[in-house]
Amino acid sequence: MGRQVPLRLESIVEADEPTTPAEGELAKTLQALFGNLPSDLIGVLGADRLHQYRLRNRERLRLRTFKILQDRGVNPEKSTPNPGIMLPLIEAAQEESNPELTELWARLLATTMDNSTALSSRKMYVHILKQLDPIDARVLQLIFRSHPAEAGWSLNDAIVMSEGLRATSAAEKLGITYEAVCAAYVHLENVGCIAVDAYEEDGKVALSTFVTDGLRSALFPAEYAIQDLTKRYAR
Repeated sequence: MGRQVPLRLESIVEADEPTTPAEGELAKTLQALFGNLPSDLIGVLGADRLHQYRLRNRERLRLRTFKILQDRGVNPEKSTPNPGIMLPLIEAAQEESNPELTELWARLLATTMDNSTALSSRKMYVHILKQLDPIDARVLQLIFRSHPAEAGWSLNDAIVMSEGLRATSAAEKLGITYEAVCAAYVHLENVGCIAVDAYEEDGKVALSTFVTDGLRSALFPAEYAIQDLTKRYAR
């Protein structure tokens, strides 16, 4: 079945919490990146509420991304992020104020800026995160944890061969209703993130796919390194 690796979702800086400016080359790189974004990403009316809302969200994103890159030991001088992914990512992330979703955006941005992991960042993942609600993010991370770090895959439908995460189990672990989990499962499947099966005795079951595996590796590269799956197909 393979070893399961625990995930840690660290808290980000709250909107009204005073912050200490980061120092060093990495901080300068992020300051330059966020300071030179096209004006149409944040709006042209500097005094309107939407503009201020986006600025606060961007600052939280910048600070959290800096901390993640710092923890990963990224050398900013060797960072050459792809603007084709990075700019749409920041444009989408600045609309989000929820801490759990901001954490996922910051992790994806850090992966995009790190040359050692940048290839695992895809525009598809930006599209997926844009459509998630906070409860979807919580359910998705539980699916990440339930999916074995190493597992066999079905050759025909690219679905991981495991029992999956039953909705009743997810509801109990997250302290939410079964109906809320099922709604999250349906939405996550609709955005192309997981596959959903159904057993009569226990309702819906979330199954991991190649997209699930890739997104998990992009968000948590240290915990779930991208692996060659060709050797793990079911025979």
